[in-house]
Amino acid sequence: MDHNISPAISWKIPGRSGLAFLLAGFVFMAILLATSPARAQQVTHLVSPQSLDDRVAEARSNIGSSDGWIVFSFERLMCERCFTGSLRWDSDWKASIADIIHDREPSGRSVQQTVRDVLNDMDGDDAATEQLVQKDVAVLLQIQGGAISRVHHVNMDLSFKFDDLPVLWVGKHSPESILGLFDHRTWQRFGHEARKGWVWTLGALQMSQASLAWLTTAYETERETDVRKAIAFAIGNTDSEDSVEVLKDIIDADPDRDVKKAAIHALGNGKTIAARDALMEIIWKWGTRSRS
Repeated sequence: MDHNISPAISWKIPGRSGLAFLLAGFVFMAILLATSPARAQQVTHLVSPQSLDDRVAEARSNIGSSDGWIVFSFERLMCERCFTGSLRWDSDWKASIADIIHDREPSGRSVQQTVRDVLNDMDGDDAATEQLVQKDVAVLLQIQGGAISRVHHVNMDLSFKFDDLPVLWVGKHSPESILGLFDHRTWQRFGHEARKGWVWTLGALQMSQASLAWLTTAYETERETDVRKAIAFAIGNTDSEDSVEVLKDIIDADPDRDVKKAAIHALGNGKTIAARDALMEIIWKWGTRSRS
């Protein structure tokens, strides 16, 4: 069974609800990780002292008109058991991205540690969850026929399946380098799914003002509803007073109701007082009766 978590949302392991199911699932997955060897995966390391732009260009040249993956990473501050990006529960995914890149056997988590974590949640012990740490987040560019077809971002220590396609690792880079990797004209030539994935990734960089400027320009030129929704969520992830103003403008002016709702949900993901005030303002402005 697949559970896709929107890349616009960072999440952490849940608390008490459904814990019996989670406990059984975690134990089963821990046993799989401990007993199942990882399949060999072709990985090429392109980590010469070049810029991210140059390394990605070299990787695309190596793939040519074929299929493959280009992978790089950045550091992000988050709680110790939090994740960002898209996650699929799939028993066939046994190795983490980091395991695959560095050609090592998946260590997994012991059954005892998995059970201990779940029991801590049941007992209300959130100390480990709330501790902030730097984590590596992978950005994955899927190449099909030589073109970027999809973009994902997900924690490096989570499992991922590359479908036995070649993987080109171009190293760890700064959020600033990632933000500047594609200009708007290049991004506009991406396919629908790749455009969505890239804006979700930019929203996860924790570069509030710089990401907001890029995303606002992208929104102004984007015609497809699903991509504008993704941009709204990504703007919400920048979580600043300026992003609140941009989301309010989207709610007022966007012609599509689904995009307006996405912007409202994005405000709800914010932690600023301005985001809450904006939501209250919308209630007074639109009235209390539902117009869905």
